[in-house]
Formats: sequence, structure tokens, C-alpha cells
Amino acid sequence: MKKILNILTISMILGLMQSVTVQANEAGYSISDQEKLYRQYALETDPRHEIPEKSQLPLEVQSITINDNTPVFDASLLEAADPFYVLSPLDQFGRAQMALGLLDESLMPAESRGNNPKFKPSGWKQAKYDIVPGGWLYNRSHLLGWQLIGNNNIENFITGTRYFNVTGMLEYENFVASQVESGKRIVYSVEPIYHDNDLLPYGVQMMGWAQDPNDSFQFNIFVPNEQPGVGIDYTNGSSSLH
Repeated sequence: MKKILNILTISMILGLMQSVTVQANEAGYSISDQEKLYRQYALETDPRHEIPEKSQLPLEVQSITINDNTPVFDASLLEAADPFYVLSPLDQFGRAQMALGLLDESLMPAESRGNNPKFKPSGWKQAKYDIVPGGWLYNRSHLLGWQLIGNNNIENFITGTRYFNVTGMLEYENFVASQVESGKRIVYSVEPIYHDNDLLPYGVQMMGWAQDPNDSFQFNIFVPNEQPGVGIDYTNGSSSLH
């Protein structure tokens, strides 16, 4: 049986919530119900000493295991009956915040992804370098991947390097998707990690956990938002070759 660290519900997380985006079995929620649902399934990240400081970058690794790979979810997720996902509103600097959900196949999109959105997430200062596969430094990186919930709202995007998006996050997104497609219900969260008022997150914390207590599927990792050979200014997203 897997090891789980349960915590008390955090009633006010990410400040006073004015609105969130929620989908739960296509049921309709009023704003007040959305706020209630968000707080009910609030999540607290691990102590910050477990996550590298921005000053430690570049780490030049795909990911770092956090908390012995054990996720830290609110205990109420153990009892959640219906699949749902929650996207936090952008903060005062226009930055995407935590996204989480209880995922199953019913939330997966039936349609193809289509064209990429044209908006620019915070810290978007696109640049092109020959050393980056495909040339372009930045991707619009989903927090909860398209294949999981089919959502292209700006609240679900951060600016991520090509390496971060394809080599870092995608492996775990595919891992979660394969579990969901096999019929499992997966609690999943992605939280961008910013330093102070920086517009570009220097990484994300990703956590996954199978709701079935007899299932050993779980992970808790930090993925650094970096690109080998490229120096990044996380305050605004500008970059240069090392």
C-alpha cells in the first residue's frame, strides 16, 4: 500500500479567490459553488526547502524527486466522488497558478487539439536559437495537458522552454494519461514556481496519485524550466546564449 501524507484543508489558498474554472461531469456551478469546491479540494505544496531555489539553476536535469516521491494532497480527495478539474485565476501579474483535478476518461477530449492558442502567457519573450530543436526557445506549456482535459484557456498555460515542455513535463503527462486511459482515477496537480514577482516560472511541481488506495501509482517531482545552452532572465523571460 502506498504512502500518503494527508494534510488539513487550506481554507484560503492563493489569497481570496474571486473565480475559478471548474468542470465536473458537465455539471454547472455558480461562482460561490466554484469557490467552495476549490477550497474543499485545496492543495498545499511541500515545504519550500524541498524545492530548489532559483539561484541554483541551471540544474541541467530533467526532474528532481520531492518528498521521497510522495504527493501531498488534501485528505478530502480520498473521498471525491466525481471527476473534476480546477484552474486558478491569473494573479495580479497575469501569471498562471496551481491547477489540479481528479481525472478519469470522461474528462479526456474527443476532438483533436487543433491550432495552438495565440495569447502570450506571462514571461513570453520568444527567441530563436540554432541549438534548440525546432529553433524556438519557448512553448505555450499546458499545466493540465490537453490530452487530459482538452482545455486551452490562458489560466492553463505558462511559458516553458522547449526542453522543459518536451523533455520534462511531457513524459509525466503521458504517464498520467496512460493511467487514466487504463480506467484509473488519478489525482493530479501542477503548480508553477515563481521567484518573487518574476513573470517566468523557474519550474513546476507535479504530483500524481491513484485514488484507489491499493494502487501504488504516485509521484512528486520538480521540473526546472530551463534550456541547455541558453541563459534565461526569469524576471521577464528574456534570454541569451551562454
